[in-house]
Amino acid sequence: MWWEYLKRSEKYRIFCEIYPKAIGFARKKGGSHSSYEKAIKELYSAAVSLNRKEWMFNSLVENMEDNIDSFGDVFKNSFEDWWKTKSTSKGSLPYIVLNDQNALKMLPHFTKKCDSRKKSGERFPYPDEILKMLTEEEFDYIFLAVPMVGRVTVEEISQEIAAIRTKWKDEFDVADYRFKRFTMPVSRVRFDELKRYLQIYDLKQEGMKMKDIVAKVDPSRKGNNADVLRAFRSDLQKAKKVIESVEYGCFPDMPIGS
Repeated sequence: MWWEYLKRSEKYRIFCEIYPKAIGFARKKGGSHSSYEKAIKELYSAAVSLNRKEWMFNSLVENMEDNIDSFGDVFKNSFEDWWKTKSTSKGSLPYIVLNDQNALKMLPHFTKKCDSRKKSGERFPYPDEILKMLTEEEFDYIFLAVPMVGRVTVEEISQEIAAIRTKWKDEFDVADYRFKRFTMPVSRVRFDELKRYLQIYDLKQEGMKMKDIVAKVDPSRKGNNADVLRAFRSDLQKAKKVIESVEYGCFPDMPIGS
C-alpha cells in the first residue's frame, strides 16, 4: 500500500524522471556532489513550479532523494522485484550486551566520541562523564544493567523492562518517528480503509462523479445521500493526505506537529 500511494505522487513521478538527467549532468561535470545538487534543484524547481521558500524546497528535494534511495523508481519497477531486495533488518536496532567484547562495534557514536577526546589530548573522563557520554551519544537506547545472580526471575525482569520502556516512551517519540521514516509505518495501518481511500482516489482521477463512485465502491449505499457523499469526499481527502505523507517518508500519516 505504501508503494501504491507513492505511485500516485505527481511530485515523486517528476523527480524520478529528472533524477537520471541530474546524475548524467553531474558526471559530465566530473561527478561532483555539488554539480548534481545544482542540477537536481534546477531541474526539479522548473518541473514542479513550486513557489515556496528556499528551505522548504530543499526539504522537499531531500525527501524525494530519501524516497528514491528507499524505493527506487516505483513507476518503472515492480513491487515484487523491489521486495526481493528489500532489507527487513532496518526495522529494529540490535540488542547490545555491554559485557560482550564486540559491544563497541555496535556503539559507533560513543566510540567516535571517545576517539575524539583521545586525539585532542583531553584527560580521561570520570565515571559519571563516561555514562553521560554513552547515554547522550547513543540516544536511541535506554541502558540497563540486568542482574544475572540472585533470585530475580526472567518474568520480573521482563515486567520491569516493560515498565521502564513505558515510562520513557514519550522521550523517544521524535527519535522513533525519524527512525521509522522511509522504512516502516510510523502509526497503525488499517489496510481495508487505506485500500478504499485509494480506490476512491483512482476513480476520481479517472473523472468519475462521486455518486457514481459510491455506486461502484459500495452499491448498497445511495450516492445521492448527503451523508454518504460527505463520507466519500472525506475518504478522498484522506487519500490525498496519505499521498502527501509518503512524499515525506511517512506511512500512513505524519504524526501531529511533525
